[in-house]
Amino acid sequence: KAVVSTQSTGVIKVRKIVIKASMSLKHTLSNITIKALVKNKVPVSVTVDTKVEKVIEVLREHNIHSVLVTNPSLGKDYVKGFVDVFDLVAWLIYCCRSSEKHPQSHSHPTNVSRTFFEADNMFMSKEVGDLCDRSDLDLFATVLEEESILRIIGLYSLGVHRVGLVNAEGNVNAVVSQIDVLRFIYNNKELLGGHLSRTVSQLPGVMDKVTQADKGWSFEANPSTGLVKANQHEWTFYVFEKLLQNKVSAVPVVDSAGGLVGTLSIFDVLNLRKGNFNLLLSNVMEFIQASSMVGGHPSPIVSFVCSPDDTIENLLYMFSNTQMHRIWVVGENGDPLSVVSLTDLCVFIKSICDVELMNTSFL
Repeated sequence: KAVVSTQSTGVIKVRKIVIKASMSLKHTLSNITIKALVKNKVPVSVTVDTKVEKVIEVLREHNIHSVLVTNPSLGKDYVKGFVDVFDLVAWLIYCCRSSEKHPQSHSHPTNVSRTFFEADNMFMSKEVGDLCDRSDLDLFATVLEEESILRIIGLYSLGVHRVGLVNAEGNVNAVVSQIDVLRFIYNNKELLGGHLSRTVSQLPGVMDKVTQADKGWSFEANPSTGLVKANQHEWTFYVFEKLLQNKVSAVPVVDSAGGLVGTLSIFDVLNLRKGNFNLLLSNVMEFIQASSMVGGHPSPIVSFVCSPDDTIENLLYMFSNTQMHRIWVVGENGDPLSVVSLTDLCVFIKSICDVELMNTSFL
């Protein structure tokens, strides 16, 4: 029987479960329910009539990427869905593009200040209930709290980033993200055995992103065949737009030599406030630097990186001890070649369990 103790991660209460040495990874993850990772966790929520300006404050305060949206008029615990930073960026782009004076090209316009002032008001005053799943990139997903961790990892390996846990009364009483599950894996890393010493280059699909990495700073049409990058001199507005178009949550920002100088992520939309929308017309590095000085969640000027030879154990350690959702894979010269995401590690863990299942089937 598993022995359970409680440990705080700052985001969710994760239980450290002591596993018998004879238990395989698949057997363990199949026999522990997802609710075992949660104790006394009340999910952060807002009501459907909450304005975007307030939602941004809530997300920043709790250092989270999404929030539950409830509709009390339909019931005390009625959940309409999630709103996440992808939805906010989708709404941001619509607000800026809906004006006839929106920027049309990469040449700096002289008449867009008023346009961005109007977009500022339009963006911030929107009721969040209208923005659930607006981006269509990170859809609201719920699972029964009795589902196994293995089942949830299967969902995460498909690109789902978080799930709401539904209790016996049909209410969402907690939210568990990819990082919560990976922290549990790291706390019980002995389950991975020799797989801990495998390297980044052996992660399924990760090094496939290197194939077009020599094309410089321009955005790739298909990020699955090359790493999407941004030049440090590009307008921030266009980089946010390209994040959405390329369906990626972040890009490495590179200098003229191709070296990594920073990161712009979808989360950085939370650094926007009333009155600072003109920052969208600054270049990416100016936006990153300005954001770090206005009290918001700063974008790291020095990004988290690894090499193709780094081990899975090192990756799990970095993800478990930071709030990062990706780690750039860099070459000998510091130029970004690829990226390891939380989804990549979930795919890796699921593949181990699939092999264990196959081997068991032949016994």
